[in-house]
Amino acid sequence: MAFNQFMHPKNRYKHEPPDFEKLAECFPNFRKHVQHSKRTKKPFVNFRNPNAVRELSKCLLRNDFNLNIELPSDRLAPTVPSRLNYILWLQDLLQCLPTQNRYVVFDIGCGSSCIYPLLGVKLNDNWTFIASEIDAKNFEYAQRNVTTNGLSERVLLHQVLESDNLFSPLGDTDEVDVCMCNPPFFNSKDDAEKGWQRPSANSSCSGDGKEMIFEQGGDLAFAERLLRDSTKVKGRIKWFTIMFGKKLSFTSFKLKLKTSGVSALTSTEFCQGKTMRWAVAWSFIDTLDIDKIPKSQFQLAKSQKTDKPLTFRCKSSTLEDCENAVSEILAELGISFETEHVGHVLFKFMTSKSEWMHNRRKRRLETFKLTSKRLCDAERKCVQRQDTTSEANSQQKSDVQFECLIFLSQNNDGVEAKICSNPMLKEEINAISVYLKRRI
Repeated sequence: MAFNQFMHPKNRYKHEPPDFEKLAECFPNFRKHVQHSKRTKKPFVNFRNPNAVRELSKCLLRNDFNLNIELPSDRLAPTVPSRLNYILWLQDLLQCLPTQNRYVVFDIGCGSSCIYPLLGVKLNDNWTFIASEIDAKNFEYAQRNVTTNGLSERVLLHQVLESDNLFSPLGDTDEVDVCMCNPPFFNSKDDAEKGWQRPSANSSCSGDGKEMIFEQGGDLAFAERLLRDSTKVKGRIKWFTIMFGKKLSFTSFKLKLKTSGVSALTSTEFCQGKTMRWAVAWSFIDTLDIDKIPKSQFQLAKSQKTDKPLTFRCKSSTLEDCENAVSEILAELGISFETEHVGHVLFKFMTSKSEWMHNRRKRRLETFKLTSKRLCDAERKCVQRQDTTSEANSQQKSDVQFECLIFLSQNNDGVEAKICSNPMLKEEINAISVYLKRRI
């Protein structure tokens, strides 16, 4: 599914995507990366090719923002439309603050491109940036890119140590309006390889280990570190923000923020092509009017959907038989429940992305392992990876609980069942309905 329709409304690429043909004419180094569909003859770029992404980013920055940058071949190549989404969202957040003549933004980990500070000051005449970077090569390229574009007075770079407090580049009296962070998403090399090799991945990765991997726990652990450090400077920074590459990390961190004593909390999605990222912002200022922050296009579209209960006709002819069958099924699945009888039967229980999901797939996998005496190395690794991933996912996802309701009602045509729950549990509701339809 393409997510371009959910880009930030001010993103110039939402309605006018890059014209690869014109860019190829203007930039010879990009021309060799433009291919044409055999069926439609339309030009396209292979976004899994890091060299193609790198050249496209350089072309767009030069053509659309008059920015000249250099990008090393062994570091992350940023995609311009998605980075632009983040900058535009910061503009939205700053609407909550009193109007100022000057805004200061702090970028934690600017990378070799230094793309966020460069885009930020190009789009906003009254913005200045303070940026940090731990990698020596990234810092060298970032400094060169800032100097080349004549922006040294508006973008101040600091090389820091990995062990430093995240806000160490700030002086004792520096005040910042908003800080931003695009952290390493993965917690190990294996985690990174699985992420970039999955079938749905439609982007390349040429990054160095420190850009991609935070061994203490990936993007969630980095966000928790940022939260801890933010409490030490909460009087000098108005907004704290961070982007996530994993939705589970995003959801878990939002839950943590709600119990961490923050005064304001909001979130958004950054959409580009077939990629979605998530971001959270929090503040310790209790006078911010977060209603001024526009909802993301994705959130607006989601709020307009009406989730209808999953409804089906039961095989059993009596309400009592259906009630007994549902009770047995929920007990077999290890789900604790309550029942109410008010003309109909209502089952209430809490569930999550739990272990009873995908049981059929697990049984097939177990049978495959038992009956296949000879497995090649690739097949064995695949089986082990599925086992590990399934176990890790169920362990992580079991933290988030939602209420689920099952209504049983008798009418002239028999017994009707309705299942209602949070839209996030669509898969789980479909799965439990399969159990119910077979038995009742």
